[in-house]
Amino acid sequence: MNDNRNASANKAENRKQEGRKKEKRVVDKRLYAPVSGDIIPLSSVADPVFAQKMMGDGIAFLPEGDMVVSPCYGSVAMIARAKNAVGIENDYGDQILVHIGLDTIDYNGKGIELLCSEGQRVKPGVPLVKLDRRFFDSVKADLTIPMTITNLDFGVYQPLEGDRAQAGKTPVLERR
Repeated sequence: MNDNRNASANKAENRKQEGRKKEKRVVDKRLYAPVSGDIIPLSSVADPVFAQKMMGDGIAFLPEGDMVVSPCYGSVAMIARAKNAVGIENDYGDQILVHIGLDTIDYNGKGIELLCSEGQRVKPGVPLVKLDRRFFDSVKADLTIPMTITNLDFGVYQPLEGDRAQAGKTPVLERR
């Protein structure tokens, strides 16, 4: 009798699973610019932690606007308490860190409006945060935005050509 109950429960669970939408995974080997602006080498970033690639290999940006967007297809894996960094796990399992400014942690979230949540599914161009440029200009914050791949050895991603980027539209790194 227990076997019949277990079998019925298993069938019901299988029907429930079949009815759920499967999470759509997109195979895209590229990472896109998280902001519009100039592209600079990571080695040019004023913070030695990023310049010496201690947080992983990547690229950096001098942002022009106030919007920071997702650079890839994946899920938001981490949001820093000070809202100055968002980690995304892309569909390859690579961990992409978008760090908003170099000294923005000092402001404990002030000037950064969070537009995403942990676990949220994202694609290139989906807004992550909005910056209060007036505030950051008034405190003379360095808004350089490093984007690093934190869980891979160097050289897995190759920089693409270009010195300017459009947020969510310009591919800047490609996975080999």
